[in-house]
Amino acid sequence: MYGCYIMAEKEHNITAIQIQEKMEERGVGLSVETVRRRLRKSGGKFSNEISKPLLKEDHRKKRLQWAKKHKNFDWNRVVFTDESTFQLYTSKKKVW
Repeated sequence: MYGCYIMAEKEHNITAIQIQEKMEERGVGLSVETVRRRLRKSGGKFSNEISKPLLKEDHRKKRLQWAKKHKNFDWNRVVFTDESTFQLYTSKKKVW
């Protein structure tokens, strides 16, 4: 079972099925549910993979251009805030 932890730590996008298959290749027979249970017990959390577009070359160029433009900007004149949205008196009605 130790191999499951190593695989999950090294490959963050590996699935329990893939771990089970690799363990079987090594001669260790176990079920996918056992893999999931052991990973959860060791503090692992299952989550759906987030699919978001990666930065394109154009995005990288624009970010670099912005950074170079603001290299000598006086950031002491900027107020940074941590914004949170709160809503009081929410409606229970669901709308489309």
